[in-house]
Amino acid sequence: MTIVVLGVGVAVVLFALERPFAAMGALVVMALIDWAIYAAVGSVTVCYACHTIYRGFPLNPGHAPFNLELLERHGGKDPRH
Repeated sequence: MTIVVLGVGVAVVLFALERPFAAMGALVVMALIDWAIYAAVGSVTVCYACHTIYRGFPLNPGHAPFNLELLERHGGKDPRH
């Protein structure tokens, strides 16, 4: 979120200074940084009950994408430690 907020903030300032191409460039740079972080982190599995994050394991075809209903059912009320 910080990357998006900073990118939008810079773009707003540049638009206010009537530099639309620089503002659009700031948004493109923000999007590239966001994509690079997403690519570096990769897919993770998160336990609904204890909120443990598992990285670096092969994808399990039996695991479905994130489901808010399952989170609520299996421990979504407890804050993540």
